[in-house]
Amino acid sequence: MTYWTELVELYEYKVTDLLEGRAPRGGRRSLGALRDDLLSAPLNPVQLRRLMEADRRYRALLRGQRTAPLATQQASPRERPADRPGWATNGTAVSEAARASNDLQRLTWHAGVRRDLLEQGRVWQQEPNLVTLRVVYAALENAERAGGTGRDWQAVPEVNDTLSSLHDTEVIRRLVYALADLMLAPEGRTRVRNELLKIHEEPFPRHADEDVLAARLEAVGREPLSEPAREALRQALRAQYPPPRDPRERPAIRDAAQRLLNLLQELVARAPALVPGRLSPHVLLYAQEPTLAQERPDDASDELFIYMPGGSTAQWRGLSLRWQRVASTWQLQADGQLAQLRPDAPDTERSVLLTTSRGDLRAFISGPYLLLRAEGSTREALSAQAALARAVAFLMRPGGGFAALRLARAATLSMRTQPLDLESLGPLSAAKYAQATATALLEFARRGAETLVSRVAELTPEEVARHLQGAAGALSLDVTLAAGLHEVLHRAAFPDEVLPEPVHAALLEVSGDGTFRSVRLGDDPLTLQVADRLVTLRLDYKGDRLAVLPGQPPVVVGDLLVMAVPGMRLMLVRQLDWLAVAAEVDPPGTETDLATLIADEF
Repeated sequence: MTYWTELVELYEYKVTDLLEGRAPRGGRRSLGALRDDLLSAPLNPVQLRRLMEADRRYRALLRGQRTAPLATQQASPRERPADRPGWATNGTAVSEAARASNDLQRLTWHAGVRRDLLEQGRVWQQEPNLVTLRVVYAALENAERAGGTGRDWQAVPEVNDTLSSLHDTEVIRRLVYALADLMLAPEGRTRVRNELLKIHEEPFPRHADEDVLAARLEAVGREPLSEPAREALRQALRAQYPPPRDPRERPAIRDAAQRLLNLLQELVARAPALVPGRLSPHVLLYAQEPTLAQERPDDASDELFIYMPGGSTAQWRGLSLRWQRVASTWQLQADGQLAQLRPDAPDTERSVLLTTSRGDLRAFISGPYLLLRAEGSTREALSAQAALARAVAFLMRPGGGFAALRLARAATLSMRTQPLDLESLGPLSAAKYAQATATALLEFARRGAETLVSRVAELTPEEVARHLQGAAGALSLDVTLAAGLHEVLHRAAFPDEVLPEPVHAALLEVSGDGTFRSVRLGDDPLTLQVADRLVTLRLDYKGDRLAVLPGQPPVVVGDLLVMAVPGMRLMLVRQLDWLAVAAEVDPPGTETDLATLIADEF
């Protein structure tokens, strides 16, 4: 206990030196190593409180250095990048990646604008007089004419104008896409805004010859004609001019123009801010610059930024990604689907949508840089991950010589109509699971669960039950194990998990009844109280989020993690900053001695 107290004091001294501008003894590397050791150490509450206080000051210093203006971060003459060999080209590499990031984020925003306007178009189509769509049609037409050679001003079309064809769904789709494309450039946004302001001021101006018509109609009244002949002459004169518009439409058109101005202002406000010259560390896969390089894709993020010449494959969100250069284009393969990306194409054509088994994936390209973005709801994705986590936790139970994993392997073979090798599925085969690391066991169980879930989605419940019960009988396992596996697989294949809204908390108590709780993650550590154990979630120096259980090595929290807490299985699923946590008590017999089972086998 004295040993850990002295190390906590040493950490406090090193942090104080750093805060006061002095270099800590041993350098920052020794400070980081000491911090990692202490965060995973079995500290008592007093030591842990002192450590958290010093760590809070240290992380505040790091955040201040990351967010400080570039002008205030000038290096000393001894540490100027230009004085170090090989550093002269790093600034160019970073600025190139930053420019590509800005371009890709702009294309991502444009895709979101298209999607939002298309949803709005469906709402506008339900309006009785299609007033908003008519205003969009006029504003877009006039904005395009203002950018070209056309000078004629297009008034808002009438309700039943046959030329606009606003009852056609395909016409509406093209209309809102054209509006989104025009907003991609600042000058296009300005033209659209100006035209909407003109429409708001004057929805349909008076005809240029309206006074001439009035004078001619007045003159008809002075002609020596009979009344029927005089009325016929009036109708002939009116036929030469367009009929007057209903003035009662003006308020509705003005209201629609104002609503459109407000909507476009909201969309423009969502445009991404430009990256000022350099990117945050560890954001780019296969980056040339070490500080930018990402060690592994983050499955919990909905974006993946890749420097394509640096590699050719990646695993992300359960998808196998491959890419290669073909002449001036790039070919991208995701989940067996092939797409061609053209860096030299216009802005509106530098993205493609891929439909995969994991949901829609949109790819954007800028030069040799690729941005992949998962489309869909964060809540739906997290709910599906929570259901999958239950199946993975079920397979990771060591009881019965990892009976659940062995049953899953046998069921997979049965569903593929392959013969069962009972010798390779017996208790002896469980030795490799018992000796595997926690990370390797999790990866194996997750692959098995995902394979079975895909099979369950294709079969009827009766067929699934027949395969599972048949496999359990062949391995001499209890049929209740097959029933339990069937239940968690069905819930993962057809997820109905309802997750609560996330809360902000520094300490979250997790019960052992399997109920998920949600929390928002921030830069500060989060402590999970699971029974009488504390699990700490914190960020490391690379930006990875780690789960630390005293006495065990830290584990990276990706999109799905199952940890073995004594007597329990802790399940963590994450999408961006939304974390859902649940724990299930291990059933009786989970700690069965593997050696006893092997002896019984013989």
